Amino acid sequence: MTDAFKRTLILILGSAVAMLLAMTPLAAAFDGRHFIPVGNDSFYHARRILDTVANPAAFYEFDPRIHVPEGSLLTWPWAYDYGYAWIVRGALALGLGSDPMKIMDYVPVALVPLAVALMLSIAGQLRLGLWAQALAVGCMAVSPLTQFLFTVGMIDHHDVEYLFVLGALAAALAWLPQPERSARAAVAGVVLGVAAAFQNGLFILQLPLLGSVLLLWLRGRPLPRRAAVIFAASLVASCLLMLLPSQPFREGYFDYYLFSWFHLYVAVATAALTLLSAWLAPTRRGLVIVTGVALLLAVPLAGQIVLSGRYFGASLERSMGIGEVLSVPGMLREYGLEKTLGYYSALLLLAPFALLGCGAYLLRRAPDTRLLVLCVFSVFGLVLLLSKYRLENFGSYALYLPALAAADHWARRPGGRGSLILLAATALCAAAQIPAAAKLFSRPWPGKEMNYAMTIDMYPEMRAACARRPGIVLASNDDGHYIRFHTECSVLANNFMLTRQHADKIAEMRRLLALTPAELLREPLPVRYVYARLDLVTTTVGGRTRLADVATQQRLNAPLFVSLLFTPAADLDPHYRLIKELRLPGADGFAYARLFELVRN
Repeated sequence: MTDAFKRTLILILGSAVAMLLAMTPLAAAFDGRHFIPVGNDSFYHARRILDTVANPAAFYEFDPRIHVPEGSLLTWPWAYDYGYAWIVRGALALGLGSDPMKIMDYVPVALVPLAVALMLSIAGQLRLGLWAQALAVGCMAVSPLTQFLFTVGMIDHHDVEYLFVLGALAAALAWLPQPERSARAAVAGVVLGVAAAFQNGLFILQLPLLGSVLLLWLRGRPLPRRAAVIFAASLVASCLLMLLPSQPFREGYFDYYLFSWFHLYVAVATAALTLLSAWLAPTRRGLVIVTGVALLLAVPLAGQIVLSGRYFGASLERSMGIGEVLSVPGMLREYGLEKTLGYYSALLLLAPFALLGCGAYLLRRAPDTRLLVLCVFSVFGLVLLLSKYRLENFGSYALYLPALAAADHWARRPGGRGSLILLAATALCAAAQIPAAAKLFSRPWPGKEMNYAMTIDMYPEMRAACARRPGIVLASNDDGHYIRFHTECSVLANNFMLTRQHADKIAEMRRLLALTPAELLREPLPVRYVYARLDLVTTTVGGRTRLADVATQQRLNAPLFVSLLFTPAADLDPHYRLIKELRLPGADGFAYARLFELVRN
């Protein structure tokens, strides 16, 4: 068999394994009657996609039905949901299905072969042997991080983020070792320029490539000027092209959390520094000029950097109990070692060694360009991965690629025991997945969230009520995306948590949920419905998980909801008309969800 045929087999087998694992939590995407999104954010993506499937011309970037009464520009840029809608429309036109929600749920799984192909390309660009290339694909295919990103029903942008992360690394490895290749320079520019149209934060992918360019410049290996110009032009032009449909850009915003002039400015800054490094010699004078220009270019970004530090997840999301903002040390404290490794695999234990090894390699006098690029991207990715679970897609590859590159190098040394080294690497890669294996055999809740699964029967009644009389539903922010997906009603707060408006709406929601039912009636916000739902508290006794007692449920839930749920319906203020309730089974089962319409005089 030729090497090309073997690589094709690796691609096919790796894709098959990864797709099979991504399909294992099918119960989360199918509630027995309907296909549904998986994960809280997926519900909002799905709503915008379904609206666009029905009418592409009505695609919206401002939603008047969230963060009422003023509405809100969406912090997710246009390209992901709009592109997804056209994929679904294409599948419907080709007769691949008749249920757009079902088609939507399977798109993440269909993207798996592209991720595998990118990983195989990266391994090939690193010139790893076929065994090491197969291990790289295998590590990615069975990684719990990959399974999470591409799981059936996960209609979120993180899978495409991951594809752009791999694409940026693959493009850098294809170009920088052969910097005179102008076409590859253009591809690298386009990948980075287009990325932020799918997720605002992907502008950050320009940093490791720029860092690699500047490191090579400092070592006396500047880019050819023609290639630098082509890269810079491709980056700025593709970014501008993607910005033109963006409403925040057209309205003049300069914010990192909106796809706006901020992103064009960052692209221009990256292009300028790249061009400077191609025109200036790496002398003391050149270093002073490049450093000075970089500092000057950073001045307009200072406010956004401070804002991102304050609102990009930190305190607000932690206060809401959102686990994906936890750092690895935070997860270790919160969950313990075994559960944390279940999220990342035991390859997480290699992260400190990868950081130290890559750092040491970058200090070498004349490192190989391919390994230099890998190490710069790996250090960058691992720092993000260790800082927050939600950023794992920026660094998951770095948990194994540097180690595999080292193992492959040692295996090729003359007189070495290459087969034994690669066998040991294979055994370690396989053993590292054991902490995560238990997840494959667990049956997830529909939507992958217990409280949603327990209340799924509430939404048909809510949809019907909102169709008759649309209005504002006062509910927990955790239910905001679910209500927006299922109904035509509006919500005060949801799980968008990036801007001051988002924080203010969470604070306003908390204030309202601390009121009594009578006090709520005197509020100026024209609430039409109240969706009172308990965050059901569980305890573990003797290894078994069960619901906590009633007193605990009351103590840990919002006062307004407790009043509306634990007061007999007949004793409530007559302004609260009960539409539907859900109760725990048994004679002493209490109501854990009720939907009321406020009847005002």
